[in-house]
Amino acid sequence: MNLETAKMLADIGFMASAYQQRPAAHAIFTALIANYPDNSVPYNGMAHLHIMTGMFDDAVNLLKGQADSAEEIDPMTLALLCAAYKMAGKNDDSEDLLNKIKNDYPDTNHFETTQGLIKIFESTKEVNAKFTELLTKGQKKAK
Repeated sequence: MNLETAKMLADIGFMASAYQQRPAAHAIFTALIANYPDNSVPYNGMAHLHIMTGMFDDAVNLLKGQADSAEEIDPMTLALLCAAYKMAGKNDDSEDLLNKIKNDYPDTNHFETTQGLIKIFESTKEVNAKFTELLTKGQKKAK
């Protein structure tokens, strides 16, 4: 698989993750990790899938491992890790990493990107909780 194909598959994987197509996203990111183990994008994609499906600790563990082992850390890995910490209820870790991003990347938009990711994931979590509540109420009425 060439790098251009891998990038296209990663984009498809992110879209599958965003649209709750878990098996497809998981298969794509698993294959990309196997073929490109030194590239952060497939790990970020798998972490995105974990966050979107409420597996926050899995996302933290995956991203922490990636950040700890990388020679040069991808700022998107840090942004996702910060969001994963927040979603997992590890607010102190999230806040510490958010401050690190702000201080280590002062001339970029990484700080704002991270804040935006956190808001998106929090909104998604709220929508999923409301949907589950409505679904549960509907099932109770049907009985």
